[in-house]
Amino acid sequence: MRGDGQNSPWEFFLGFEGDKVPDFVFNVPSRNEIFDYLVERFGKDKVFNDGQIINGKVEVQPGRIILVPEDVDVNDFAEVLLPGDKAREDETYHGQIVILDDRKRFPHIDVLENKVLKFLNMMQKRTGIPAKDINLRGGEIMDLLEYGDIWGFPFERDYAEKVKNVIDSTHPTSYTELLKIYGNVHGTGVWENNNEILCRGYTLHEMIAFREDVMLSLIRWGVEYKDAFALAESVRKGKVYRRHEYTDEEIETLINSRVPGWYVRSMEKIQYLFPKVHAVEYMNMYVRAIWYKKHYYDDYVQVMQDDLFADYVL
Repeated sequence: MRGDGQNSPWEFFLGFEGDKVPDFVFNVPSRNEIFDYLVERFGKDKVFNDGQIINGKVEVQPGRIILVPEDVDVNDFAEVLLPGDKAREDETYHGQIVILDDRKRFPHIDVLENKVLKFLNMMQKRTGIPAKDINLRGGEIMDLLEYGDIWGFPFERDYAEKVKNVIDSTHPTSYTELLKIYGNVHGTGVWENNNEILCRGYTLHEMIAFREDVMLSLIRWGVEYKDAFALAESVRKGKVYRRHEYTDEEIETLINSRVPGWYVRSMEKIQYLFPKVHAVEYMNMYVRAIWYKKHYYDDYVQVMQDDLFADYVL
């Protein structure tokens, strides 16, 4: 309702008929704190790290926390490893680990410790300015776009140069276009040999960065809602790319709706599209991080001296 979804159709979250079980991924500044909260909320016999035996060793899924239903005794379906158990491969893990007999029986959440959130947490404590109060629209964004370090989003170093290249080639002028930078960088077959060529004649608004772009653009050209959703899903998963062609039904739909040839060819090249709402979450963090850097540079310098951020460019 606040517009944070950036015009994302709900079908991608819940399925076209509402028949999809949604995935939840939570980015947090401290995974241990969240784990402790869940234990406090549900009980220590209901919250576990997700572990597997691989080549005789215990390996833990870093971001996954298993939640055991209230009416289930986990010991009936799994082996539980206590924090001091010698069978554990990684003694650094916080809390108990469970080795499941039937993984599908138990719900889970993905909880990812995020360094940018940790950075924001440290900056808001130093400055007294809550990160959530930073305006992500209007003049504030335009000021950041004119800021010399705007290309230096807090990406890992492996992504930094690619981000700079995309920004320098496309010249974003709004938050929505900054968001599309993220899709170009994290998708496969989106930028290289695709949008890097199209950007010479088309804008970020016109080009594909997310599956939502495909669906909404096709609808504007006259494709039926359900057909647009199905085709967007095929493009997002790289099905069109792997087939090296469209199905007869897809061809008929594209011809009847007069979808431009350049757009049809662009969809053919895509192997994977990053989820838009997930990109919104990250971009909100990045823009706020750059705002702190611009307005509280001395505090930024002090925080970035922490070894925690050694592999980041910010």
